[in-house]
Amino acid sequence: MVDGEDASRTLAPMDVPIWLLTRFASVEAAVEGIRNVRVGASVFEPWGVVPPLHYVLHDSDGRCVVIEFIDHELMIHDNPLGVITNAPEFEWHLMSLRNYVARSATTDVPKVALGGERLFPTAASSGTLWLPGDFTPSSRFVRAVALSQAAPPVDTPEEAVQQAFHILGHCEIPRGALRSRHGDRIDCDYTQYTSAVDTASRRFYFHTYGNRRVRMVDLMKMRLDAPMLSIFPMDSHEDVQELIARDGSADVATRSGWR
Repeated sequence: MVDGEDASRTLAPMDVPIWLLTRFASVEAAVEGIRNVRVGASVFEPWGVVPPLHYVLHDSDGRCVVIEFIDHELMIHDNPLGVITNAPEFEWHLMSLRNYVARSATTDVPKVALGGERLFPTAASSGTLWLPGDFTPSSRFVRAVALSQAAPPVDTPEEAVQQAFHILGHCEIPRGALRSRHGDRIDCDYTQYTSAVDTASRRFYFHTYGNRRVRMVDLMKMRLDAPMLSIFPMDSHEDVQELIARDGSADVATRSGWR
């Protein structure tokens, strides 16, 4: 509960990200700021529950931390892995990773001798056979860590953003894979959007479930002292390029939308 003395410095869980992003330019400053406020257990009306949020902060210096509230206590963890999922707490994920310390996503499984038989992997990429393939947060955490650690260095920010989307694609949940029943209604949980941020140029990239085309907002072209938040519509129909051969060459003829 929040008493009257703390009301003026108390945030709702859903307000923490915007409060941090509009006040602090670095992870270090944000960590100091969050220590001086309280986060109340307020119900988010559309969900009907207190959001069990886990916050991950990155800055242009490469530092990353995870902020959580466990049993009403503020917990701050340095996060050199740069990965977080929505459940359970971060320390649990780090403990879970110990189950995979002998594995490598970049090295194919070697041939082995069993009795008189010599067994070979059936195909390339056998080094990824150990990766958990389900959509639980813990399995998505392992996949994201393994693939991000295996990713080779790139030369440009554009390549880094593209690589991030390919990694995150292995953690996206398709509609219908996760279902929950509420009385006579069945709800499907799915990944509504996927985003990547270039923290050096302050560019925010995203695509949505309904449109895989990557779109970008250059935050440095925004009016930073605007009195109100700028709102961009995200969802739209899929962009499809139709290619038609003309005189032996392929031209882009039209753009159409999938519904």
